[in-house]
Amino acid sequence: MYKITQQEIQKNFGKKVAFYRKKMNKWTQSMLADKMDVTINTISQIENGKSFVTAERLASLATIFKIEVYQLFTPDNIEYDDASDILAKYTDNVKEKIDSIRDDYLRKIKKK
Repeated sequence: MYKITQQEIQKNFGKKVAFYRKKMNKWTQSMLADKMDVTINTISQIENGKSFVTAERLASLATIFKIEVYQLFTPDNIEYDDASDILAKYTDNVKEKIDSIRDDYLRKIKKK
């Protein structure tokens, strides 16, 4: 079964950062870099999925964009094909976890 990779998470996270940055009255990367006290290059690397943020910077982004942190990870507002692929991968992963929990539970019941 296919698992979503860290690279895919970073790529989609970067798309969300770019989406929300542009939504903020069409901010430039420079404007966001100033707000976060980082370089333009750092913002570019994040938006291109080549770098990720610390937990502190993650919270800062959510505050700057006036959103909840989870919204930076949800597949909405990114390209439709990407969103449907991501959703399918997450769904497969969740189904696999549920099946595993069910199987463990059934094994425990049989032992009793």
